[in-house]
Amino acid sequence: MGFAPAMKRLHAPDARDVSGGAVSSGGKSEINELVNLPDILGMEIAINGEVFSLSREAWQRELDFASGELRRSVVWRTSNGTGYTIASRRFVSADQLPLIVLEITITPLDADASVLISTGIDATQTNHGRQHLDETQVRVFGQHLMQGIYTTQDGRSDVAISCCCMVSGDVQQCYTAKSAVCSNIPVRSFMQARQ
Repeated sequence: MGFAPAMKRLHAPDARDVSGGAVSSGGKSEINELVNLPDILGMEIAINGEVFSLSREAWQRELDFASGELRRSVVWRTSNGTGYTIASRRFVSADQLPLIVLEITITPLDADASVLISTGIDATQTNHGRQHLDETQVRVFGQHLMQGIYTTQDGRSDVAISCCCMVSGDVQQCYTAKSAVCSNIPVRSFMQARQ
């Protein structure tokens, strides 16, 4: 299982490269390729209605080789000048393959905010336009777990991808099998929370 530590993970949807250990057998005119798995790390973050982008004031990224944890922190200002720190922590477990954990923390620097996070399982990943998986089933369990079951197009491998979203605080949540997991989270600025 492989995930590139690219900076583009935390902004508007784009092509990501999430690959698994299965190999797709190419046809007569195609080569064998690693299967691109559905993406569970992609997300869109909107703060007070403005979609987060990587136009940033400051950022830091570090990889802890001992734990395998990738940490990133971005200070972002919206078009009206309000600032937010968006921090993420991510790792792929060496003990519980293939467990992947991603934690996002959003801290308003100078104003309250309403945060909308859209995420889920994106099974539209391709290798140069070729998709290796056929969707068998997509389900939502309760209010936290999504699961997609896929079969490689050559029929040799089945893949189950699950995505669990946990949100702290008083939030509005919606979960759909074909769309995204959305959470509308009201947050208070650090300055106001201290008073």
